[in-house]
Amino acid sequence: MEQKTIENIKAQPSELAKPSGTHAQQRLTRFCPQHIDLLFLRLKSIYGSRFSSWIDGHDTRQIALIKNEWVQSLEGIETHKIKLAIEKCRLTEEFMPSIARFVFLAHDLADSELAYKLATNKDFSYPLIQKARQMIGSWTFSHSSEDELRKIFRRTYGEVTAKFILEQAQNNKKLMLDEPSEISNNNKISNNQEINKKDGLVNT
Repeated sequence: MEQKTIENIKAQPSELAKPSGTHAQQRLTRFCPQHIDLLFLRLKSIYGSRFSSWIDGHDTRQIALIKNEWVQSLEGIETHKIKLAIEKCRLTEEFMPSIARFVFLAHDLADSELAYKLATNKDFSYPLIQKARQMIGSWTFSHSSEDELRKIFRRTYGEVTAKFILEQAQNNKKLMLDEPSEISNNNKISNNQEINKKDGLVNT
């Protein structure tokens, strides 16, 4: 059996691009409020007592607010990207990620240190690294000290990735709003195993 490493975990194209299937089925290929308990179940299985210590001590209202923040940040993201983030948590993230960090993982973005190394080597495996380098300019890369260049790159790359994530979030929410809501309160999938079969957030 092939050993899983962070290098061979790659996001797959969105099933939403395929024309077949109902709108209800298509909506299940994107993160929606029904998925939040499954996501937290996966994170709890990964982090154990660290997850418990993170969530314990909050009353029911506070936990609802926490879940709502996660839903607002993740809603509309394709579930294959959510699964990618979960796998990265399992393999590389020692501590429970913040919402911002989890979104970063879901979009398969390089962290700033790796991005800086790749940019200095003109390795544009990640398109946003190339964009950040172009914004900085070749002259700055050639004439700045390493410390100065590192600071400039981190700032620029942070701006580029933040803009990308915000644009993705706006597009995802627009797609969710544009799709007919065929999952009514009387027709919600409440069985975790049924959701598991449809979106793969929980490993079988």
